[in-house]
Amino acid sequence: MFLEEIEAKRMEAMQEIMASLPPEAMQDPNIMAEIENMPAPAVIPVDDFDVHEVHIETHNKFRMSQEYEILPDELKAQFADHVAQHEQILQQRAMAQMMAGQPPAEGGQGGPQMGPGAMMAPNGAVPDMAPEQGV
Repeated sequence: MFLEEIEAKRMEAMQEIMASLPPEAMQDPNIMAEIENMPAPAVIPVDDFDVHEVHIETHNKFRMSQEYEILPDELKAQFADHVAQHEQILQQRAMAQMMAGQPPAEGGQGGPQMGPGAMMAPNGAVPDMAPEQGV
């Protein structure tokens, strides 16, 4: 079923491109071959609320599995595109932080990581969440 969705998306993208071309471009075999050989657009979108680091790690663990190895190349390409989208969002976020003069966020989540029930002090300090060790 999923392979049919990928092919349908590819055909839809091809039709959109061909509809925007001038008629003489449709006569050029090089242009038509390039359009026909273009990869399918991403079928599985990346959401802005995703925890991208966790998604990348989870997807990469799956990509190391035997189950992934036996997937058709079209599905592997979709997986690679999806992971690349997560990575691109992380890069954009890091670039925005750098441009704003902010230090990189701990854990990549836009700020210090605090455990459940932790509160930020009025001065912005984050409590040390390391477990106490007996001496």
